[in-house]
Amino acid sequence: MILTTHYMEEAQALSDRIGIMSNGELRAVGTADELIKRTGTLNMEDAFVALATETEVW
Repeated sequence: MILTTHYMEEAQALSDRIGIMSNGELRAVGTADELIKRTGTLNMEDAFVALATETEVW
């Protein structure tokens, strides 16, 4: 099942894996904990901002 949302708390609560898209490109995929750890942020909202504005796509 695919859920689309702009609410990061909702994505974190309802999803096993999260994909971050920006400008039509998949920027990152992982669990909420993995994405938060990767960005060094404290919550999913801040992780989303960091990942969506990154220049490197993985």
